[in-house]
Amino acid sequence: MGRRPQPLESWWPSLSSLFTLLVGIGFVTMGYFRFGLLVIAAAAVVAFVLRLRLSDAAAGMLVVRSRKADLVVLGVLSAGLVLLAIWVPAPR
Repeated sequence: MGRRPQPLESWWPSLSSLFTLLVGIGFVTMGYFRFGLLVIAAAAVVAFVLRLRLSDAAAGMLVVRSRKADLVVLGVLSAGLVLLAIWVPAPR
């Protein structure tokens, strides 16, 4: 039986993804649409990699469903955001 993670240990994966997401939203609101959307896509990629590499106990709040379902959802979200950032023209 493994040790139980401490409270901060279970929060850092979701907080790192959330911080990256907030930085991306900040860029979008400042007018850097494409770059901000790519940073938001990077937040989804960070969440994907953390969910892939960490155990269920260490991933904390990134665990929503089974590992496979979480990875599929995060992968599709990441790819969709990157395609959206590349394909959609920036607003004028």
